[in-house]
Amino acid sequence: MNLTAIQQAIHTLYEGDTDVPSSSEEDYSVRTRLINAAINRWEKEDGVLWNELWVKLSDAADGDTTTADGTLSYDCPSDFHMPGGYVRLVDANGSSTYYMVYPPHKAQLFDNEDKKVCWFDGNPSSGYDLNFLDDPDGSYTISYEYYKLADSLSSGTDIPEMGDPYFIVYFVLSRLYEIDGQMANATKAFQESESRLAQMKARNMQMGWYQDSRIEDWDLEQGVSGFGV
Repeated sequence: MNLTAIQQAIHTLYEGDTDVPSSSEEDYSVRTRLINAAINRWEKEDGVLWNELWVKLSDAADGDTTTADGTLSYDCPSDFHMPGGYVRLVDANGSSTYYMVYPPHKAQLFDNEDKKVCWFDGNPSSGYDLNFLDDPDGSYTISYEYYKLADSLSSGTDIPEMGDPYFIVYFVLSRLYEIDGQMANATKAFQESESRLAQMKARNMQMGWYQDSRIEDWDLEQGVSGFGV
């Protein structure tokens, strides 16, 4: 469901006809801004890390993907929000060296250490960087997963990343009714949008059929602790 289809759904439910505003009209612009406000509402839902926003560096449109001898800092993708686990450096044979990710304030603890350690620092204004404690000492492929920022919509063909775009439709409807002073309709539309948000949260936590949902014990798996060890 792209931006054009979302605009059509909003208009039909709101006005009861198919005379959808063109992209040059003010109503279209106002609704697009409300659509992006809905995306922001979904993205920032408290305590939820949406599966749709976990991505790989290798799939990003930008960001450094290869190390260079003597270089310790590398640009992250422009949509980077937070790291998703270990950083790996992959050699020409496909073998990976794993680097533990530390908070940036702990980097000062390792000045005299020789460890496989890295950290991310930066901000949305200037961008984020990946930093290595020690020189990678060669050219390796950088590999990591990260949690990205949600895409906003501007072109009619843009598609939101969330699983249920009708959350956007009812979110926008609630705001349009509120602007019009139709509070009963605004409340009804808001309740529908929140119901769809709750459904997405539930699906976000669901595992596929026959998948293991236990808490992993890596020490036990690697034989360094547990019963009889």
